[in-house]
Amino acid sequence: MYHEDFRIRLHECDAWGHLNHVQYFSLMQQTALAACSAAGWSRLRFQEEGMLWVVRRSEIAYKKEIPFDAVIRIETSITAGERSRCLREYRFFSPEGVVHAEASSEWVLLDRETKRPRPIPAEMLALLSGGLPLAAMPRTRHEEGDPPSGAWSVSHRVGWRDLDMDWRVNNAVYAAWTEDCGLGILDAYGWPFPRLLENSFAIVARRYGIEYIQPAVPGDEVETATWVSAVRGVSAERSYRVIRKGDGTVLARARALWAWVSLKTGRPVPIPSEFYADFLKNFAPGVDDGRLERNEP
Repeated sequence: MYHEDFRIRLHECDAWGHLNHVQYFSLMQQTALAACSAAGWSRLRFQEEGMLWVVRRSEIAYKKEIPFDAVIRIETSITAGERSRCLREYRFFSPEGVVHAEASSEWVLLDRETKRPRPIPAEMLALLSGGLPLAAMPRTRHEEGDPPSGAWSVSHRVGWRDLDMDWRVNNAVYAAWTEDCGLGILDAYGWPFPRLLENSFAIVARRYGIEYIQPAVPGDEVETATWVSAVRGVSAERSYRVIRKGDGTVLARARALWAWVSLKTGRPVPIPSEFYADFLKNFAPGVDDGRLERNEP
């Protein structure tokens, strides 16, 4: 088990004064690289050995907001592995032991030249996992079907600040693109932040999952689409798809569970009927739970 402490900085926070949900991805990546270095496998060593680690899938469950200037400890370990893949799990917790988030990432080892999966050397995996027995890799796949006709989309061009040190778009940037898309649809459908404040509620992330399929690279024009794929009383799930506009290649798929929270009490509240009605056209077929017909809040 490796751990590292971080103090939450101003530019990492959102307008509510909490660690922005996108920043969790960056902190996970930083902690993973530090854990590898501590085990004797620095980034430079991987380069010299012709290896490249990439994230294929990440999942985060947000349990309690992390405020500005808080000290947070991130604990990580490899719990599963086989062939070219391993699963690294993370916990975010305070000095008092309060768990703020739990997460996992599936990492794949590639050959740096061919970009093809490369078997993880047994001695390397033993060092990175501390020699502990590992479980088999979970068999999971993100399936969301085709976007509905009411999907909302925004476009981005890959910029210099989006790239990591391997000249690929950093995995946290995809999450930022989905966030931009989600904020854009709020404005487009008549629910900008001032209106949310007037109605005394906020929409906060509770769970987030993203699957990386192909890398975006410099010069790419990408499009991120979003739609409501499930409704659960006080929460709704949004699906996202990121494609390369030039050829339609799917670069990433994501899902996020968003909850409606009262600004007065901080507790979950039902999705307001007016808000719900305005977003019906963005629902995937079969998602509407009929609350408007039942005249429920």
